[in-house]
Amino acid sequence: MYTRLAVFSMAITLSALARGQEQNSSPESADPPVIVGRLEARQMTRIANPVEGTARIVRIVEEGTVVRAGDELVVLDTNRQEDGIRSLELKITQQRAEVTQLQGSMEARRQQSAAGESVHSAELQIAELSLQAWKNGEFPLQIAELEGAIQIAKAELEVAEAIRNAAETSPLDRLRARADVTRAKVEMETAQLKLRNLKEYVHPRHVAELEAQIQLARLEAHNNKFATEQEVASYVAKLDAQQQLLQSLQEELDRQVRSIRSATIQAPHAGTVVYPGQPSRRTRPLSLKEGMNVRERQQLLSVQNLASMLFVGSCDPETGKRLQKGQPVTVAVDALPNQPFEGKVLSVIRSTDTPSRMTVHIEISQPEKNRLLPGMTALASTITE
Repeated sequence: MYTRLAVFSMAITLSALARGQEQNSSPESADPPVIVGRLEARQMTRIANPVEGTARIVRIVEEGTVVRAGDELVVLDTNRQEDGIRSLELKITQQRAEVTQLQGSMEARRQQSAAGESVHSAELQIAELSLQAWKNGEFPLQIAELEGAIQIAKAELEVAEAIRNAAETSPLDRLRARADVTRAKVEMETAQLKLRNLKEYVHPRHVAELEAQIQLARLEAHNNKFATEQEVASYVAKLDAQQQLLQSLQEELDRQVRSIRSATIQAPHAGTVVYPGQPSRRTRPLSLKEGMNVRERQQLLSVQNLASMLFVGSCDPETGKRLQKGQPVTVAVDALPNQPFEGKVLSVIRSTDTPSRMTVHIEISQPEKNRLLPGMTALASTITE
């Protein structure tokens, strides 16, 4: 029995929920959507410290100041950066001197190699000419001289032998002829020995010596060229490294110079100066004053055009579907109770940070007559007839 009662009770509950959902889904009975958001200036530029490292504020405009485009906002002290620039300029000067020295050493080595190459080329030519002169000139000449001496000695030997063997030769002439025969034989044998020695020993040895000189000259020329190429390659590698270092130093110098030039910050457009803070949460803005040190990229202030204000809120997709571009809305600001503001829907787009949510932009009418500030929290609701 209890089971039947429980089933019956659950059926009644589900039926009531279904009727309630049907009533809620009816456009006539649906409550107007309420969106939570924050106010923003339609035109706003955040200004951060562009100087590398830390910098001291020399001058800064007061919060709430209305500025025009090009007006001075902040002046930062750059003494430390200027010291760094002087140090970099000294390093660059030294680096350029090293690069120039390397270029001079490399050029001197190339000239030395060219002079050495000329010397080795001359030595090679001399050795080759000496070999040709020996083979085609001196050696054949010595052969001819020795062969001629042999022929003369043979002729003298024949004459001496003929005189010695002649019957009418007197004893004294025969004695002289014998001496002439002996001398002719000695001269002929000496010439023959010289000829054989020239052909078998002197000529091969001299040719080998000259060919060795040629090979040595070629080897020295090759070694000189190889050594030069190695040394020049080493100079080129060192020079490339030094030039890259010089380029990096120059780029760092240019970057720091640009940083110093940006130390005087001007307003990019007209608007009101706002210091970092969240007025809607009643927190004190960041107190910026002269003499204060600020970090690189630290936000200093923002220039906001308060003449055109936006309400930026977030809602679920179902609520977003009920909003149309141009639809009138009422914006209630927490910091200004009992003072609603009129506006209209500009856009409803899917949030890039949270894809399951929609981002709503609402333009607020005539904000310059009010006391609206960026960062104030607010509620937006559609106007129903």
